[in-house]
Amino acid sequence: FFFQAEDGIRDAQESRGLGDVYKRQLVKLYIKGADSIIRSRLHKRAMHPFLANIDAKLLEFSRQGLRTLLIAMRVIDEGELRNFTTQYLAAQSLPNREEVQKGLVDALEQDLHLLGATAVEDKLQQNVPNTIRDLLRGNIKVWMLTGDKLETAENIAKSCKLIQPDFSILRLSDTVPEILEQSLKAHKEVYDQCVAQKMRKAFLVEADALAIILKNEALIKTFVEIGSGCESVVCCRVSPKQKAEVVRLIKNKMNKITLAIGDGANDVNMIQEAHIGVGLYGNEGMRAVQASDYALTEFQGLWRLVFVHGHWCYKRIADMVLYFFYKNVMYALPTLWYAFISAFNGRSPYDNLYSTFFQILFTAFPVIIRAIYDQDINYKTVIKDQVSGRHKIVDRPLVKDQFPNFYYISQKATIFTWRNLILWMINGIVHGLAIIFISYYALREASLDDSGIGPDMWYWSITIYSCILFAVNLNISVYTDYWNWIVLIGILVSLLPYILWVYLSGLASFFEVYKVAKILFTTPHSYLIVFLLVSMTFAFDYLFRFIGTEFFTSPVDWVKRLIEHRCDANPKFYENMEARNPYHEDVTKINGQWIRSLKLKSHQGKGNKIYPCLLYTSDAADDLLCVDLGGRRIIKKK
Repeated sequence: FFFQAEDGIRDAQESRGLGDVYKRQLVKLYIKGADSIIRSRLHKRAMHPFLANIDAKLLEFSRQGLRTLLIAMRVIDEGELRNFTTQYLAAQSLPNREEVQKGLVDALEQDLHLLGATAVEDKLQQNVPNTIRDLLRGNIKVWMLTGDKLETAENIAKSCKLIQPDFSILRLSDTVPEILEQSLKAHKEVYDQCVAQKMRKAFLVEADALAIILKNEALIKTFVEIGSGCESVVCCRVSPKQKAEVVRLIKNKMNKITLAIGDGANDVNMIQEAHIGVGLYGNEGMRAVQASDYALTEFQGLWRLVFVHGHWCYKRIADMVLYFFYKNVMYALPTLWYAFISAFNGRSPYDNLYSTFFQILFTAFPVIIRAIYDQDINYKTVIKDQVSGRHKIVDRPLVKDQFPNFYYISQKATIFTWRNLILWMINGIVHGLAIIFISYYALREASLDDSGIGPDMWYWSITIYSCILFAVNLNISVYTDYWNWIVLIGILVSLLPYILWVYLSGLASFFEVYKVAKILFTTPHSYLIVFLLVSMTFAFDYLFRFIGTEFFTSPVDWVKRLIEHRCDANPKFYENMEARNPYHEDVTKINGQWIRSLKLKSHQGKGNKIYPCLLYTSDAADDLLCVDLGGRRIIKKK
């Protein structure tokens, strides 16, 4: 930033430099910024007696994880300042004013004299290390783009668990293109060895080396290959423009979904370039928040945004789309079948307004409400305080700890797949055919009263329409995981207006179903057929869901069982184990007793991987419950 108070000049420049003009008897420019920027702008022929000592101190401070800046000054001639002010204000009307003003500021901030350095401790917010640890557990690649020195960035990355003790660290800081190319090839060989040995990796890159890489396609290819395979990447001393370039590189070359989070004006370019931008409220101003898609008060809020709301949103949208396919297949089948029995006369088996209201009124609310409120799993619960007698919301720590393991559901799109789409369509076809043929043959030779009158086409039409409508609205309850009064009201809001509509449409002569409602409501045939067919489809869906949870159990289903049996109330042991064999017994000591636990393979990958295994005891403390969240089984042992 550069400004002059009396003339109101202010220009947003790179955040790595900050200059103020004070006018007293002399006109002086004071500037602070990153050491690499200030050092390049020092007076070449002047003596800088503090430079050697400051370099040593900067290295010492960086190793301690402190954020460092250099402070410099120059005396400005009043004529030079007047000329600068005139040109700066005149440039505001130019189409390329940003480039012109930046050039003017850069020209003014030259031939500086070094005054000193500052070092401040930038403390991490609460739960930042735990949040980044869980992001890595969720198989999310984390890149840190910072303007700090390499040593400072590395220490901060280690303190926030972005670089963990078992990581193999690759560093790249060469500024000569030929040497940089050789270093990158050497790092590629080390990277391949780490991959072969299944070691986790971190990649540290300085801005000067990054600038050279971004200009060479061959280097970009190698850099992308290394960066995409590392668990974490740290780019240090980067400018706001370079931050945006790195995000663009990940989007275009790696074809990944990106999320950028920052708290200052220097993060705006990066936030706007990413697919999802998150701004943090803080002491750096509101620029990042104003440019973002989501605003958080603390970094730890990213955990809930990604693992809770991200997981819920994917499940809600995927389930909603699949259910739309299901109900539309059921609704369309009678039209297709009726074309065959009516000699393709082009007539629809439904009244026109019935067809219109099916999508926008009679079946819309349950699907929409489920897409807004449904939760397959929640780590929060309500308990009654023994002292005050009031209910309060508390966390289930062990359930909460498993949310990063569930991120693969949205990351790998395991719900909205061709397999599930085909299964849902088959389900809709089976339900639709059952409703069509059973209702048709049940009513074909039926007598509705003592006079022997039989049902006509519109009696059959409203009967199958009612069966489909009740089945669609009631069967959704089988797949609803989270029930509240809003979900119940959504179902009633769809069914009660339909019953009223059937009655009213039978009173108006301009409807094709005129006087059908009177016969429909006074004969037992319609009630019995609707009840039997809707119960049959409901039982079929219930069996379908039961088979899915019992024989194709997912990790979420296991945790639901833990919550159902209140196993998380008395945890005794939790640790991550490495599966060497499909079934391998291990001996663990708990509370002075040796307990055998079972190791099982992970649900998430091929081969042997780290997976969570939970051990709980029952309230009587007689049985040990071993739960493999890899989705295999629950085992009770004495």
